[in-house]
Amino acid sequence: VAADAVLEVNWQTVGERAERMLRRLGELELIPEMSAREVDVYLGKYARSFARMGRLRLEARAQETGLAFAGTLVSPEEEGDDRP
Repeated sequence: VAADAVLEVNWQTVGERAERMLRRLGELELIPEMSAREVDVYLGKYARSFARMGRLRLEARAQETGLAFAGTLVSPEEEGDDRP
């Protein structure tokens, strides 16, 4: 990679783990004034939406006055792409 730093996120993994975490928080009653079902209905939909966003990829390059960033926040998954 021709960059000084790279950040890559698989949104499907983030969404799945966030949904699992929210479900557990609801079961343990750790979200005030929300039952486990309410947590899933009202917050779980946000976690599930992350899972459909594909990937985030940002590349940073050092310049004289700071960093220059380039990349994508959301890009669809490519068929056959097995990266985590």
